[in-house]
Amino acid sequence: MWPAPTDDPFHSALALQNLASLSTNFFRAGVERLVIAGVVETPSEMDGCAEAVGVPLVTCRLRADADVLDDRLRARHVDDEELRWHLARAPELDQVLDAASLEQFCVDVSRTTPSEAAYAVVELIGWTR
Repeated sequence: MWPAPTDDPFHSALALQNLASLSTNFFRAGVERLVIAGVVETPSEMDGCAEAVGVPLVTCRLRADADVLDDRLRARHVDDEELRWHLARAPELDQVLDAASLEQFCVDVSRTTPSEAAYAVVELIGWTR
């Protein structure tokens, strides 16, 4: 949706509605575990995610060194305005997440492939046992 509603710049309400629908459908189909990617900045946002999914959450923060994150953002965003926004947002978001300290686990993904990062997460939370 563009532009974003002024009272919900990151479309959080819509994301939670979609999360509730998807998780319900997956659980009805027999799925036992979900991996949900997203940014949660506040305890109330975390509560909203848990309510939408309907089960307790296990949270893991993925961290990358600033230079690695910068390189990844430059590779992902070709639009100059969009890139500038993400480059400015990344350190700001890092501070917000540090202060909130909502994660139960943290994985440094600075030097991992996406598959290695995923395996590190499931290993940490005990899903490989």
